[in-house]
Amino acid sequence: QGVRCVSLAGMLPALSGYGFGVLRLLAGNNQATPALTTGHATTVVAVIQTIEAGLKATGRLLAGCTMAFVGLGSIGQAVLQVLLKTLPHPRSLILCDRPGQIPRLKALAQSLAQDLGYQGTIRVMASEGKVPAAIYQAQVIVAATSSPEIIDVEQLQARTIVIDDSFPACLDTGVAIQRMQHAGDVLIVGGGAGRSP
Repeated sequence: QGVRCVSLAGMLPALSGYGFGVLRLLAGNNQATPALTTGHATTVVAVIQTIEAGLKATGRLLAGCTMAFVGLGSIGQAVLQVLLKTLPHPRSLILCDRPGQIPRLKALAQSLAQDLGYQGTIRVMASEGKVPAAIYQAQVIVAATSSPEIIDVEQLQARTIVIDDSFPACLDTGVAIQRMQHAGDVLIVGGGAGRSP
């Protein structure tokens, strides 16, 4: 159709091998192949910017925080890696995903220390149904999971920042809004949105 760039969104990246399946199909069509993106890079940058904005709004420094990542698929893992390349390192990390992902998370933890120079403590844990209690000890929680409502808003400590790029949401958004409006002691925001200048 003459399109120069195609962005695959929603589940299309996962269903098309992050777009490589589409490129293979287009390879022999004797037409100019459009540039292809999944939008993941934009989402990762938006999440990083949201983390920075949340820290600024609450007057927190990342270097003094324990930071938890719930869901370390393509988005969660990329956010963690970009964060460690571009921002001050958090005091400690908690990496949490489904039980079958634990070997991969342990390898990721080693890579963070060896390749990205992370010197803090890293704890790896599994979530089955709900996140483990240790997640609620983190001052900053980044969620990028497909498991709905695995974080209980009522268990969040005061002054916790939650950046949620999950679909569906990792927590009950109604309860989150209610807690922010009435108690005003947590900051819970969507992570994958950005504002064009």
